[in-house]
Amino acid sequence: MSADKPQSATILIDQAPQVLGWERARDLEAKTSLGLMTAGLKAAKEVGEIDVPSIELAARFLNAVLAEAALVALHSSRRVPQSELEASIRHFIVSLSAKQ
Repeated sequence: MSADKPQSATILIDQAPQVLGWERARDLEAKTSLGLMTAGLKAAKEVGEIDVPSIELAARFLNAVLAEAALVALHSSRRVPQSELEASIRHFIVSLSAKQ
């Protein structure tokens, strides 16, 4: 993310839960990003690319990692380089690999 706070990220990450309420925001998340995450992880597991005990939990964890990275990029008092955020996310995703 750039040094500017992108408007869409601010709306999705910060304002949606506040305006819609936590429960409604989670419902929308389940139909959008979490749904896509679940489908992607399910496909990766079916072809043997990842080995996780629970697709649902892995999707929630990965979704949380991405949301936290966005919050860090938006609000961190110390400028976190995008390369550091990307490397950390990549490291987490690789840890799901079945080929460890």
